[in-house]
This record gives sequence, C-alpha cells and structure tokens, in this order.
Amino acid sequence: MLANYLKIAWRNLLRNRLFSFINVAGMTLGVVVCFFAWLYVSFELSYDTQNEQAARIYRLVTDIETATGTEYKSTTGAMPPPCRLLSPR
Repeated sequence: MLANYLKIAWRNLLRNRLFSFINVAGMTLGVVVCFFAWLYVSFELSYDTQNEQAARIYRLVTDIETATGTEYKSTTGAMPPPCRLLSPR
C-alpha cells in the first residue's frame, strides 16, 4: 500500500514539476530558517550557564555614535562591586 502511495506521489511530482519545485523549495527554506533560528536562540540561552550564579551576570556595553555616524560599541573591563556609600538608604 505504501509503495502505491509513493508511486502516485512520484507521478504527481513529475506531472506538475514547477508547482512541486515551488512547494519543495518553500518547505526547504522554511526548515532551514527554523533551524538557524533555533541555533541562534540556543546559543543565546547557553551564555554563561556554567557559572553557579548565572542569573546575576550582567554585561555593560558602551554605545558611542560620532557626528560622522560612526558607531563604537565596547565592553568595559572588570567592574568593582557597587559602592555602599552611594546607594540609597
């Protein structure tokens, strides 16, 4: 029974080549986009998870834009602990 279904599907693919190509190309593109989105999300969620206090890690970034439109993005060095004298009481 399965061989019969495959034979019928193959005949339809050969009979409607352009329509079949569009469907297969669209499905392939969708699967590839979903795969790369999954890779990106899994990479972002795995950042610094080996640390015991991973939820308390922050990244400080400085964004500078000049008058000519050039953007500089940099990360500072190690930051000291917050000063207790300046914190609100």
